[in-house]
Amino acid sequence: MSIQIKRDINADNVIDNLMYSVSQTCFQLTHAKQQVMKKLQINLKQIETSLNQLSTERLNRLIAQLEQISVKAKDIVAQRSEPQDNANDENEYIEFEVNGQPDRIKKSIEVLNISCNNFETLPSVFYKLNNLKKLYLFNNQFSSEEKKKIRASFPSRVQIYF
Repeated sequence: MSIQIKRDINADNVIDNLMYSVSQTCFQLTHAKQQVMKKLQINLKQIETSLNQLSTERLNRLIAQLEQISVKAKDIVAQRSEPQDNANDENEYIEFEVNGQPDRIKKSIEVLNISCNNFETLPSVFYKLNNLKKLYLFNNQFSSEEKKKIRASFPSRVQIYF
């Protein structure tokens, strides 16, 4: 019996270490994303300069091509926005918004990693996850007071990692 418990504890440690590694990678990707955005801004300025050098005829052709791309992109967005037939799953999920973006999460989730989201407060929807056992919150922007509030709001069985 004690050997099994030891295995479970070791498995938990491995999972915890993996989750921490994932959150660190997420942090590094966020930093890389910021660098890419800066490069994109520079590229956009270069494109603007190049556009000023094109003839009116070439600009009109470019506008037509961009309009075609825009129509295709709008079609893709519309397809993704269409409600899917998830009537059976409706009661299994909690719907919510984070940073203005709709999302949903399974009510029965036990392990949740929402690291690297720049949260200053934890969205209230996460407090409704009654089966939660582990909550990973690395690389967010929680104050020490908010961390205390989060810890106090969850049952003691929930392991929380900042």
